[in-house]
Amino acid sequence: MEIGVANIDITQVRADLVVVKHADGFYGADKVVADAVGFDGYVKNGESLFVKATAMASPEVLFIGVGPLSDFRYEKIQSFGSAAVLLTRDRPIRHLALTIHGPGYGLDPEQAFLSMIAGIIAEWARGATSLNKITVVERSPKRYQLLSRLLQDQQKNFGLPRGPDLHSIRLTELAQDRAKIEQAAADTNIIQFGARAERKPRLFVAMPFADEFFDEYEIGFCEAAKASNFLCERLDLEHFTGDVISEIKKRIVESQGVIALLNGHNPNVFLEVGFSLAHNKPTIMVAKEGVKLPFDVSSQRCIIYRNISHLRDQLAKTIAALLSQGILDVGASRTA
Repeated sequence: MEIGVANIDITQVRADLVVVKHADGFYGADKVVADAVGFDGYVKNGESLFVKATAMASPEVLFIGVGPLSDFRYEKIQSFGSAAVLLTRDRPIRHLALTIHGPGYGLDPEQAFLSMIAGIIAEWARGATSLNKITVVERSPKRYQLLSRLLQDQQKNFGLPRGPDLHSIRLTELAQDRAKIEQAAADTNIIQFGARAERKPRLFVAMPFADEFFDEYEIGFCEAAKASNFLCERLDLEHFTGDVISEIKKRIVESQGVIALLNGHNPNVFLEVGFSLAHNKPTIMVAKEGVKLPFDVSSQRCIIYRNISHLRDQLAKTIAALLSQGILDVGASRTA
């Protein structure tokens, strides 16, 4: 079986089945699919529903209930990947397509993506399936490139050979190769990938949730944090349901530190910075060259970056320095 990434709209992918979540409602690509097939029902947590999809390139959609979006984190994303494979075992499905979950509402993109891939591989390793292709669809060209690179970077960890192109990996049914993959899955404890991600130390990111800051977050912040084994998370105010202020406070308190992007002088960012400083959380402020800092933070240390590469390098050095100085308290984290 081949697992690959495709830069295409989820409604245009030609697969036998499209799999999406129902998180007590529809968000992002899930909403696009639900609207395309005219589905406005409710799928309970742990339940699933197949729906015909006459208005899409794929003939059928599988909705999987996952509970509230705020609870759909790495471990549950891995379970979702497993369920996508498991629920096709008794059906003649050869090719299924799904989307990445997590980055659109604030989770670390690498850990969210690899948690789902780990779930797919773990379920495939448990037994025979009619599937011969799984496509992870990503409409954003930038994120598509990031996911493709991730898939290739992690193929050795998952014990997998490269697929027919640079954007895929292959699971093989050959007995000797399958045995190697199953052994690699056991050695790397793939089944616990999502749980391990949940326990990693985190940096909360205070920033506007806007497409124009894609590079700052997914390249500058996330890659710099990864260099010191931290995850980056933020909170999408549009998609979050419930008491937003309480959730922001909770995430800041549970994080090891805060990264704040001051571009645009977003009031929510300054609210989060104020709460962070009041609770003595290490706070790294970031602004692009030319951004005028407000007087009340101008006395704080701030990384001024020229471009995304400069941001990533300077932030990685700062995080590493704070870690070596004991300012970022990893000992209080959820690391396994």
